[in-house]
Amino acid sequence: MQSEIKRNHMADIVKGICSIFVVTTHFAWSDAERRFFLFPFWIDMAVPAFMIISGYANAVSFEKNRTDSLSKAYAPQNIADKFIRYTRPFAAVYCLEALLMIAKYGAGLESGWLTGWISGGFGPGSYYFPILVQLIFLFPLIYFLIRRYGHFGLLICGVMNGCYEVWQYGLNMKESWYRLLVFRYLLLIAFGCYLYLGGKKRNPVIAFGGCAGCIFIILVKYAGYSPEILRYWSGTSFLAAMYIMPLMGKLLVSPVCASLRCGSLERLGRASYHIFLVQMMYYCFLSEPIYRIIKIRAAALVVDVCLCLFGGYLFYLAEGRFTANIKTQIRKYT
Repeated sequence: MQSEIKRNHMADIVKGICSIFVVTTHFAWSDAERRFFLFPFWIDMAVPAFMIISGYANAVSFEKNRTDSLSKAYAPQNIADKFIRYTRPFAAVYCLEALLMIAKYGAGLESGWLTGWISGGFGPGSYYFPILVQLIFLFPLIYFLIRRYGHFGLLICGVMNGCYEVWQYGLNMKESWYRLLVFRYLLLIAFGCYLYLGGKKRNPVIAFGGCAGCIFIILVKYAGYSPEILRYWSGTSFLAAMYIMPLMGKLLVSPVCASLRCGSLERLGRASYHIFLVQMMYYCFLSEPIYRIIKIRAAALVVDVCLCLFGGYLFYLAEGRFTANIKTQIRKYT
């Protein structure tokens, strides 16, 4: 019997807000505009926030299902269920992208369909699906490390994240590979797990990390500093993303924040993965025709956000209903 664990509505609200941020950041902004509107401190933190919430949500799932050993965590049924949950919507979008590829370029994927699948499809943020699949296998190790060692386990994950960055630098890893590997988000995922398992305790180190992350962002985005090791996505690297850790800690564990509700943002939050996939396809194949029709940039941005959010939410509802019907048919014959 599963224990009763209340849903953290604030997590859904934050995911809903971050869904809007993800759509917004992939609009055609210049670097100067991004700096002027302080994107590095809010818009650019969307994916790091998603990673923290992923760690939190997975810890909730493990506790709810009483996953108290690695053998249970890696049970074939558990792995398969999570893999299918991420793959169903991605497969639908990927097939549609293949059709759009044929329509746009007059050619399909021929010999590159498997490469395209592994790399997460096409469009901005296409690394997200491969990272979620890797997280299925990585998270049990993070969970039991944090569960056993608490603060020290979180520190270990931070050190491992740093070691990974040094390792990829030493290997001169290509950016195309770096973007697909989950290890760059190791600290953030671990922090989300830590928030659920023991994050209500005050930890001044996290506040210090937030300050350090803020300084790092200023140096990279506004002072012209180019880090030697954190050369890819420096502004959202694990050092920069420590900036939002105190805020996310407050939002996810504070009783006051937990009491807040916003139905529209919560619904967007629950559909965030589907919105992410839709915006990926939209910006790759459909945004340019829209821009040829709508010449006013502000209006084009509004259209982008509305189409991606609305399309993603409809996809979420349709995919959920289709899946429910499939499960019903399977139960009839089993």
